Amino acid sequence: MPRPSRSLVALLQAFVAGRRGLRLGSLFGAPAVFAGRRVAIRIHGDAIDVRLAPAGRDFATAVLRERVVAGPAGWLRLLAPRDAQGVTGYLTVFERAVRDVAAA
Repeated sequence: MPRPSRSLVALLQAFVAGRRGLRLGSLFGAPAVFAGRRVAIRIHGDAIDVRLAPAGRDFATAVLRERVVAGPAGWLRLLAPRDAQGVTGYLTVFERAVRDVAAA
């Protein structure tokens, strides 16, 4: 698997910073955000996978529209943000993913 971009790793680090119950770790050698013991967000090449409940998938599709592509079972793959302005939508979806994983 190719090395994840520094900007994606920095995005996850910024998301985890100051949030209780979240930690940045690694899943199969790629950076991942853990909510407790479960993975909520992971980097996959030049994309980000988020674990969302069905309602969360609909929410992510509404927020990020063309940046959402099919992902592995139980995950939704998001193409990397194009610029800093688009990061807000990603952080909103990350929040939802963490909440969905914690509630599962």
